Amino acid sequence: MKEIAIFGSYCNTKVKLNALETSIKQAKNLGLDVLVFGRYPIPESTQKMCDYWIYDKSNPIIQERTLNHWSIAEGKYISNWFPDYGYAALEQIVKSLGFVKNLDYEIAYWLVYDVDLTNFQPFREICLDKLTLALLPIYFLLQNSHSINYI
Repeated sequence: MKEIAIFGSYCNTKVKLNALETSIKQAKNLGLDVLVFGRYPIPESTQKMCDYWIYDKSNPIIQERTLNHWSIAEGKYISNWFPDYGYAALEQIVKSLGFVKNLDYEIAYWLVYDVDLTNFQPFREICLDKLTLALLPIYFLLQNSHSINYI
């Protein structure tokens, strides 16, 4: 099966870029093709580590919503308001999945840039086993149904 790891990224610091590069190396070691979809430019050396690199300078936010992150420190309530970039992340997912679909990938793993893929292989095997089990009845039907007209 043709598989690809898709990393959504906004790597605007060296720490984030290092995490992305580590994730790319781990995915490559697993035999996966790699697509990075970024909203912040990455160096050419990082781009060359990927099979595909998409840069989209837009970073849409939902103007009507904000996120409130609060905590209590030393007995004081601290509140920070942040723009909602949830739509930007969702748009990355939709655009990148559409892109890989056109390249005939059968399986795409959507991941964030700093994911640890150390234990990814067992997860991958479970997914592939379940996918195979789910497709067996369809495969059997297609192989043994000579009178079915397909659209």
